[in-house]
Amino acid sequence: MLVAANNVVVHANNVIVPGAPRRARANRNDRSRSPPGALWKRGVQPGRDPVHLDLRDQLPPSDLAVLCADLQVSNDETTRRLTSLDIGNNKIGVGRAQGVAGILSSNARLRHLRLDDNNLGNSAIHKIIVPMASNRSLLTLSLARAGMTLGGCEHIAEHIFIRNRDLRTLDLDGNTIGAKGAAKLATKLGSRTCQLEELMLNNTGIGNVGAVALADALRTNRHLHVLKLEGNSISEIGGEKLRDCIVPLRTNRCLRALYVKKNNFNDATKRLLRAMVNNQGDVFRTLDLER
Repeated sequence: MLVAANNVVVHANNVIVPGAPRRARANRNDRSRSPPGALWKRGVQPGRDPVHLDLRDQLPPSDLAVLCADLQVSNDETTRRLTSLDIGNNKIGVGRAQGVAGILSSNARLRHLRLDDNNLGNSAIHKIIVPMASNRSLLTLSLARAGMTLGGCEHIAEHIFIRNRDLRTLDLDGNTIGAKGAAKLATKLGSRTCQLEELMLNNTGIGNVGAVALADALRTNRHLHVLKLEGNSISEIGGEKLRDCIVPLRTNRCLRALYVKKNNFNDATKRLLRAMVNNQGDVFRTLDLER
C-alpha cells in the first residue's frame, strides 16, 4: 500500500499544509490564475519534508497534461520534494498515458505512484510500463482495477520483473488477468533477477492454475515477502501447492505473509496452511485465511 509522506499532504480541492491557517488553502476551481494542475505548489511551505500529492478523482484532462508536463521539466525545490503522487480514477486512457510515461522517464525523485481505477487498458499500460525498465527511483506502483488483461501481464513481466531492479511493491488488484496472466507473471517472478517484495493479485481470476504457477515461481524467488491472492476461487489444489513451496525443507525462505481469504479452501487445506505458520514461525509470520 502507498504510504503518505511524513508531514505534508496536498489534496486536489484544497492545498493543505498541517497547521496552516485556512487562507493557505487554494480552491482548484479558481481558474483565473494558474491551471489547477499546478495549484498544488501554492500551499507547500518551505522546508525539507516530503510531499504527498493527492489528486485522486479530481483532474480534468487539461489539468493532467499540465501536471505531467510540470513534473517532467520542473526542477524547483517543491517539485524535488514530491515523493508520492496519487492520480487514481482520473480517466487516464491511451491518449494521456504518454504524459505519465514522461514522468517515469524524467522524474528521478518520485517514490510512490497510484494509477488505480483508471480505464487504462493494455495499450496505455504498455506506454507507462516501458520507462520502468530504466527507472531507478519508483518503489511503489499501483495499477489496481486498470483494465489490464493478459497482454498487460506480458509488459509487466518483461519491463518490471526482469529489467527493473528497484520497484518493491506492485498492486494489480482487480484486473482480469486470469490463469494465463498469472502464469505469465510467474515465469519472470521466479527469476533470480526479480527484486519485487510485495505483489497484490486480489480478485484477478487466477484460480487454481494461476495459484499453482505462482507457487512454482516461489520455489526460486528470493525476494518476495508478501503475496496477496484474495478472492481468486482457489481451492485445495492451489492451496496445498502454495503450502508445499513454503514448509520446512522446501526452497522458499523469504515469504513472510500470504493473504488468501475469500477463496474455496476446504477445512483440511485450511489446517495445512495454519500448520505452515506454526512450523515456519521464525520466517513466515502472517496468514490471512478467514473470510
